[in-house]
Amino acid sequence: MKHLIIAEWRKLSRRPLPWVVLGIVIASVVAVVLGGALLAISNVITVYDENDNATNAAAILPSFTLPGAIPMTLSVVRQVGTWLLIIFVAISIGMEESYGTLRIMLSTGLDRTRYLLAKLIVLIGFTIFIAVSGFATGCISALAVGALSPTTMTPEPVEGSVFWMSLTMLVRTIGILCLPVVLAFTITVLSRSQTLGLSITLGYFIFDILVSSVSAFMGNAGEIVRTLLIGSSSTAIMQLNRLGQPMTLTESWSTVAPNVLVLTTYVVILLFGCRYVFTHRDITSGTSS
Repeated sequence: MKHLIIAEWRKLSRRPLPWVVLGIVIASVVAVVLGGALLAISNVITVYDENDNATNAAAILPSFTLPGAIPMTLSVVRQVGTWLLIIFVAISIGMEESYGTLRIMLSTGLDRTRYLLAKLIVLIGFTIFIAVSGFATGCISALAVGALSPTTMTPEPVEGSVFWMSLTMLVRTIGILCLPVVLAFTITVLSRSQTLGLSITLGYFIFDILVSSVSAFMGNAGEIVRTLLIGSSSTAIMQLNRLGQPMTLTESWSTVAPNVLVLTTYVVILLFGCRYVFTHRDITSGTSS
């Protein structure tokens, strides 16, 4: 199994697409942190306080330096990474099916479950790499803002350990990023097409956004609907990524427990369904799509 994972990683790392994805995520984080700080320093943007009164844009500068920039950085990583990872996973999985190389690999006696597991482990590993790289880039950018800012900034007050809070937020973001990876992985394997895997997965998340917007006007029924949606449940969990006074264990659990349960159920059903179908069907020579 170890050699199979290493072989999959080598094959993946030699393609340009993963490095393009990494570059876009890093560039997005830098643009948001450094670009936002520059706009605030230049007083180009208008900032409103809690009373909706216009205030000096420099007041939000602590949000672009450590530790205030950490939640914003991870939010960018999640938002940009979700769409890019869907594209990346669909192309990576669908490529072997469409070119017919999957049939050649399995004809050597390779166990299908081990093949799927190795693929998924490498993709999850790459997802972790993307999240950690984006997080590190955000921290470096925030340090640059603090060092180069012409004004003195007072960091945002934080109750508790910044290190452990940051680590928790990073782990939470990685877990949320794994959801679109699993969804795109499953749909592409089942459809045998990178085009269908890409379009269906992207289409689902667009549908998720639309339904979530409509459900906001549905009261309690809308809350139940949002809990059953992957994107909405993920967003509810990501709202825990914040500094300041953290939620108590009871508060955080009562807030996100239904979302965690729903997302875990989705992952289990998707992966078991993917394995069952893949191990019980014939492998064609190629689909060219």
